[in-house]
Amino acid sequence: MAEALADGTLVTASREVLSAVLEPLAAALLPAGPKLAATDVRASRLVRRLLDWLKEQPGDDWQQRWESWIGQGEQDWRPSPGSSGQGVKWETSYAIDALIIAGAVSPSYEWMISKTRMRLWKDWATHHEPENYAQIVDAVERRGGFRATTRVVTLLAMMSIWLRKTVPDLTAQDFRDLREIYHARGIRHHGLPKAWTACKDVGLLPGEPASYAEVTHVDKITPAQLVDRHGVRDPRLRRVFIAYLTEMSVSCDYSTLNQLEAILVKNFWGNIQQHYPDIDTLHLTAEQATGWRTRIKTLDNGKPRKDWAQIMDRVRTFYNDLAAWAMEDPGMWAEWVAPNPIPRSALKGARSTNTRRQQNDFKQRTRTLAPWIPQLVASVTADKVRMAELLAAAEAVDPGTTFRFEDQQWLRRDHLLSARGTPSYTLTTTLVVDPAGDVLNLSHLEHKAYWTWAALEVLRHAGLRIEEVLELTHLSVRPLRKQEGQIVPLLQVAPSKTDEERILPMSPALAKVISDIITRHQTRHGQIPLLRRLDRSEREFSHPLPFLFQHHFGTGSGSVFSDTTIRKYLAAAAARAGLRDSDGTLLRPTPHDFRRLYLTELVANKLPIHIAAQLAGHRSLNTTQGYVAIYPQDVFDHYDEFLERRRAVRPSDEYREPTAEEIQVFADHFGRRQVELGDCVRPYGSGCKHEHACIRCDFLAVHPDARQRLDTIEVDLQQRIETAKEQNWLADVEQLRVTMRRLGEKRTQIAPAETPGLDESMSALPAWDVPDVAVSMES
Repeated sequence: MAEALADGTLVTASREVLSAVLEPLAAALLPAGPKLAATDVRASRLVRRLLDWLKEQPGDDWQQRWESWIGQGEQDWRPSPGSSGQGVKWETSYAIDALIIAGAVSPSYEWMISKTRMRLWKDWATHHEPENYAQIVDAVERRGGFRATTRVVTLLAMMSIWLRKTVPDLTAQDFRDLREIYHARGIRHHGLPKAWTACKDVGLLPGEPASYAEVTHVDKITPAQLVDRHGVRDPRLRRVFIAYLTEMSVSCDYSTLNQLEAILVKNFWGNIQQHYPDIDTLHLTAEQATGWRTRIKTLDNGKPRKDWAQIMDRVRTFYNDLAAWAMEDPGMWAEWVAPNPIPRSALKGARSTNTRRQQNDFKQRTRTLAPWIPQLVASVTADKVRMAELLAAAEAVDPGTTFRFEDQQWLRRDHLLSARGTPSYTLTTTLVVDPAGDVLNLSHLEHKAYWTWAALEVLRHAGLRIEEVLELTHLSVRPLRKQEGQIVPLLQVAPSKTDEERILPMSPALAKVISDIITRHQTRHGQIPLLRRLDRSEREFSHPLPFLFQHHFGTGSGSVFSDTTIRKYLAAAAARAGLRDSDGTLLRPTPHDFRRLYLTELVANKLPIHIAAQLAGHRSLNTTQGYVAIYPQDVFDHYDEFLERRRAVRPSDEYREPTAEEIQVFADHFGRRQVELGDCVRPYGSGCKHEHACIRCDFLAVHPDARQRLDTIEVDLQQRIETAKEQNWLADVEQLRVTMRRLGEKRTQIAPAETPGLDESMSALPAWDVPDVAVSMES
């Protein structure tokens, strides 16, 4: 069968030749029984009916006729006279399987995915490469994936059928093509990673990547592909942007190049094209440049853009680069030199202001998180210890047996079998039923609790970037022997953001965490497995290395942790620990927050700032200063010293003990503060400067029981205003109106909810064409 599959001879074979091949194959596939007709007779009848039906379809060979039949909606065959149509439809599926297994037709992925034909894949593995498929099934079962054996065989058979290849001839691109079809149908869990791992375990797929992650990762795209993501309508301008990005790619990493393209092509030129579709030059008019600078400060959703200064600065650099390069290569760049649309005045102070704002936000965030770190560490450590003890207690008993933990009854659940007799979980997992009746996967919970603790401890004790943490390997631990013979553990940090490696002395707490991680790997795997890590900034895989932060799935395949996974672990731990801001919102610490907390703690404990900068890998002290969020204790100390010096030079009699007479005068002074409406609260030792016009005085504290007296004064004031109006005493009217306003304020102070406001009191007065002149307290 494998030879016929490879050369495709049966695709163009005559009906008689194909029938001679299919009849014995269909007879082997059909089920036999005492109530069924002879297998060979049934097989011959089904094959003839199938070939007769296909012969009527348009096409020059069997593949074209098959595609024509599928294109018509896969119509059911016409049942023979006196037979059951349903029976014919059921039996002819074996004839179709025989046609596919023989290699006469190759159904598409869409047809195979939409059909449930479990026997087809099993029979295919029996008639094609049975040794390879048997080894693959054994490899899947060795990794504990009993449920995945049928799925793996199905996927490999589908690729072999459609591509007319044997399993060893399959390539990484074949797996990617099938993966895209599954994803297009919304199917994410398809089993292709297990199929790839099993094939590599038995030595198949030579010359292909070792891990499935290397198969599916997105390769770097060229500058031309970067530009075409957002599109430049004018072909000449498109070539300019491509040439510029190509030139810049030499001096920056792929992630930076990706961001640069987004700024220049999407945010800058894409916005210009949207408002001026016919533009074909970089020479912008004053109106065009001003309009873009205004629009870029606002996001599409209407919110203000925070990084507008960085975008403008990068566009300004783009124009400056073109002008500078034109001096060296005028033939390439001279025609594109244009006035810079971003004048220097547009960015004056903008970058520094934005930087200060970001630093202030970061420092405020650091001060908010700092008090919560002990609670977070205690919660994560307790969760790690509890999960380890619970897993040990569960593994100490047999499946299906109860055990006690924390004075509660637990049950270690056995792996249930599916309808086909395969376990519902891989045998490497430990399932338990908690006292509430919920089924828990203890292996996963202990794994998550441990690595949350490990990531938190390394981040807060080393102050590394998350990329640097994930790049730590067993080789990063280096011993330093001092002259007196003492060995000091060092941590070698691989080059990351600044492309410079550095050596850090490990504290006892950090050394303990690193040692615990290494011991865990050695206990479980004998040694730290060698894995290849994907650098997401460069989109490149590293050489096989013993990475410390690696985890292994139920199938046994391993992978280095991603920064996204660590962020999720930390956020979940913070939620369990109850970390909340002053307004009640949950705090979600990021890996970089612990780097700021680490540097803040170093500087707060009197470590020189330049030493902290070297430990952090900063080239500039200003960068380190922006990370440090300590209170200005030196300012507080100097201010306290100033107060002490000032007290020392003041006259000594100011600090003497008061006499009994002075104390009595002080007490009598406040006893004489009682007035008609309440108390006078003017400063001690001062006299009344307002000629006892208390109703207007700010120092009058009205008693609540004086409300009736205020009503009486208000009636009297209204009468006096009427009299002044009749006598045309305009000066008195003006002053009485001021007194009425101050009376309203006093009433509001004693009963805000019940007393009518000032506007209501003034509306009761008669209209008067006299300006409301403010009167000073001294008048």
